[in-house]
Amino acid sequence: AIESFDVQGAFASLIGGGIDFGRTLIIILIYMAFIFAEQNIFKRKILAIAGSRRREAAQALDTMSRGVQRYLSIKTAISLLTGVICYFLLVFTQVPYAIIFAILTFLLNYIPTFGSIVAGLLAAITALAVHDSVAPAVIVAVGYAVVNTVLGSIVEPRILGRELNISPLVIIISVVVWVGLWGVVGGFLAVPLTAALQIVLASNERSRSIAILLSGAPPTEDGEVPRRTPRLALRRRRSS
Repeated sequence: AIESFDVQGAFASLIGGGIDFGRTLIIILIYMAFIFAEQNIFKRKILAIAGSRRREAAQALDTMSRGVQRYLSIKTAISLLTGVICYFLLVFTQVPYAIIFAILTFLLNYIPTFGSIVAGLLAAITALAVHDSVAPAVIVAVGYAVVNTVLGSIVEPRILGRELNISPLVIIISVVVWVGLWGVVGGFLAVPLTAALQIVLASNERSRSIAILLSGAPPTEDGEVPRRTPRLALRRRRSS
């Protein structure tokens, strides 16, 4: 089966998928550009229609902005570290186009759970196709699994747990839902959109129960959804 494997066809499909992925990435960058361009205008619009709840709306928007920014910064650092480690792993196992797979690993790591699995499968299949032995493919698969388990399942949740309080089950479901709606773009934006939705729900008494269901920990004794950024906002409000 390995000898009859069409390596050229596999690389052609991989290149085609990379082109489609690049187009999707460009669309994401365009979305983000318009979001940043509309940020201040959108905030003024929300505050204008908030009426008597203007202070609460400003606090919710500030909390949402801080949470998304911290999530993206932490996710970028973890994804970059994952890509670098996987690059050296691919170089060690002599898998061709290691730099391309490392970049792909870095980008796909923004999609929770599923992105790292897809990146590892692509690298392992390529190692299986170009080597006579299955040992390099096994090393690549195990290496990707270890790296993503340590960084993605241990280190990253511990760091993000102090910033965003979202249940892991909710994250997986949100990825499935947003991918179904927007494809790969939805996979990239699933966690920021879900975090923003939770913050909005937590700011209203009627929808606070839904925010608690989306959270990864029970509410505190005063009924607040445990989250780091709102405490910062509350301290600032008291000082003013």
